[in-house]
Amino acid sequence: GRMPCACAPDCASKVQWLRERKATGESLLESLPALFPFELDDFQREALEALHANMSVVVSAPTGCGKTAVAELAIFLALAAQKRAVYTTPLKALSNQKFDELRRKFGRDRVGLLTGDSRLNREAEVLVMTTEVYRNMLLEPDADAD
Repeated sequence: GRMPCACAPDCASKVQWLRERKATGESLLESLPALFPFELDDFQREALEALHANMSVVVSAPTGCGKTAVAELAIFLALAAQKRAVYTTPLKALSNQKFDELRRKFGRDRVGLLTGDSRLNREAEVLVMTTEVYRNMLLEPDADAD
């Protein structure tokens, strides 16, 4: 078994809440205000429902349009299912920024960083990495992510 949730405040309760929703088959869209204190756009709602149904989702939208909300729910769902999540960015600087943000939201011990320059907490449940590092991991799964 895994260690008890070492999430940031409120993360553990959200993970438990999601486990309960999944167990009952209840739609996430009915109770999304518990996770997001703002009105979701249609693309976000569609993506979140697909994630809740265990479907793969690709979200492509301009900066500032709300992709992070979808990513955060995907991370919560992964944690609720006791799986790992990977958050990719195209730039090291953006990976560092998202690493800091996600550590605040999900807890320091739960989030790791893998870029060309940094490898922090690489066994974490949530890994932030550049797309280059992720591509290399996919192409050479047994190689050390240098």
